[in-house]
Amino acid sequence: MELSTYIPSFREVNSIYAKFIETGLYGFDEQEIVINFLEKIKDIKKLDKVLFESSEALNFQSKFNAFNIVLNDNVKLYEGNKELFDALDVDKLCGIKSSCFDENISLKQKEVDVLFKDYWLSRSNLGDRFFKKAEENEHDPIWEEYIYKKQLYDWKNEELDALHKKREHILYYVLPYIYNKFSEISILSNSFLSILNSYELKIKLSQNEVYFDSELTGALYKICNDFIFETMDEISFYYEINLINTENKLVIKGDNIMKVYYLIFKLKDKIEEDKKRTEWIKNILVKLGLKMKNYNSKASSIDKEPTETLKAFMNDIKTILSKKKK
Repeated sequence: MELSTYIPSFREVNSIYAKFIETGLYGFDEQEIVINFLEKIKDIKKLDKVLFESSEALNFQSKFNAFNIVLNDNVKLYEGNKELFDALDVDKLCGIKSSCFDENISLKQKEVDVLFKDYWLSRSNLGDRFFKKAEENEHDPIWEEYIYKKQLYDWKNEELDALHKKREHILYYVLPYIYNKFSEISILSNSFLSILNSYELKIKLSQNEVYFDSELTGALYKICNDFIFETMDEISFYYEINLINTENKLVIKGDNIMKVYYLIFKLKDKIEEDKKRTEWIKNILVKLGLKMKNYNSKASSIDKEPTETLKAFMNDIKTILSKKKK
């Protein structure tokens, strides 16, 4: 499956959604398309592989953008009309589909019942002839009438059986389509959007020169998030530590300024170039709303008389940084 196959599938489903919202029309044929669509695209892990394999294509960015648009459209169509979609009685639609032979079966049954009565009456009229061999009844009008009505009954009864089998087949056929999956598709679309956002973020990150790699920032994130800094996602933390602009802001949580001073003091040694090191310290302090003179006066002497909490944090930082080579 390629990225280009996702886009028309979502467009078709979005078109079905839009028509349903506008006209209220949604039948089994539409449900069949929607469910088959879900089965085709529900493998989330496959999308990562598709993005990776498609990323080298010349028109990848345009397809990427187009996919982003149809995903957002799908989510908006559902979320803007959630009650309408969730209230749709899909089971009823499938019942209508599976009952398409009911009227024919009913008519055929009546026809068969009449023929059976005629056949049974002609059988009763045979009297002793019924127990004789067929060749002995040759040219007997009562026997010939019996044979004719039996054949007619058997023929129509076979047609009735065929209709019943078709109905059974339809009942079996509609089973995969009896569930309302609109909410599930919306969740999947949101998951796809998260993957696209993450993938786009990876592209942006690869285009920026960073101070610290994701392995280091990931380890720091585990001990700093919602403890030293206010809660944010790991990617945003990576951005902020590397001074890449984001909508999120790195905010010191509570009375943790001394821990932040220590973190900056130790992290700076991972930046080899003096100019970059000085640049990073200056900008990270500005980002955090801290003053350079306070940092300079306190950072180097923090570990002389640390509190127990600060000492534990310092040990965690030392452990993380000792595992990372310059």
